[in-house]
Amino acid sequence: MLAPGDGTALTLDRLIGLQAEVLAGGGASLRGLTHFPGLVRGPKRGHGLDFDDLRLYAPGDDVRHIDWNVTARTGRPHTRLYREERERAITVALDLRPSMMTGSAMLRAVAAGELAAAIAWQAARDGDRTGAAVWSGDAVEASRPASGDRGALGAARLFAEGFAGARRA
Repeated sequence: MLAPGDGTALTLDRLIGLQAEVLAGGGASLRGLTHFPGLVRGPKRGHGLDFDDLRLYAPGDDVRHIDWNVTARTGRPHTRLYREERERAITVALDLRPSMMTGSAMLRAVAAGELAAAIAWQAARDGDRTGAAVWSGDAVEASRPASGDRGALGAARLFAEGFAGARRA
């Protein structure tokens, strides 16, 4: 990670700087499954681009998916099945209530904010839509998931503004 400074402030510059670390470090992918078409291989068979399996043709199957080579070899019509692709919407939550404003070397809120921002940048790198939610006292602020760096930057901005507001309270 970048040099944490004194560990008492969560700044937008610091959170934006985490993007370079996420890109440089590679990191584990956050890939999973959702209900929106996109880059993630889904659990259901459908009209995606990734070939999954062959099965006997059944009435109602799309004739464009008939595999004519297998049909010629077996003498029975077979249909190609594909995997649908999915896009995920990730919402990263950050707790900035007063109990998070403690810590010896670094405030818990700062460590949690940096981790939340790194997760948001990783999700953006993976091609997911990224949003954020911040709890501070009785208020909850949230941003809608957005694609690419715009979503991660919006999350980082919400984290930094939430931290500044929580420190004033």
